[in-house]
Amino acid sequence: MTQQTLTDVQNYYGKILQTNDNLKISACYDHVAYYKGTIAECPHSFVLDDHHEFKTGQPVPVCGNTANMLKNTRFAEHFRVEGNFSTHYGVFDCAPEFSGTNTGVCC
Repeated sequence: MTQQTLTDVQNYYGKILQTNDNLKISACYDHVAYYKGTIAECPHSFVLDDHHEFKTGQPVPVCGNTANMLKNTRFAEHFRVEGNFSTHYGVFDCAPEFSGTNTGVCC
């Protein structure tokens, strides 16, 4: 996957979030994502945005929006996502770590 491809996916993902009100609040369903390390330019970790870094093989809790994005886009072959939407546990705190705020909005 090239840097341009990654940028295109991130831009597309951002447009979806801007147009779909159902995706604006990050919800916790206890999903966990594992990056497989299979993107050639990112064998050790993959940085999706300012608050999602996936180190190869390490579990990362993600909100339902991010879980869906990782499972249902061209990223799917590069991630294993565990969990389902059977139980809602409230708002998922995915504010950037450096901000110190939890708006409940991320992805």
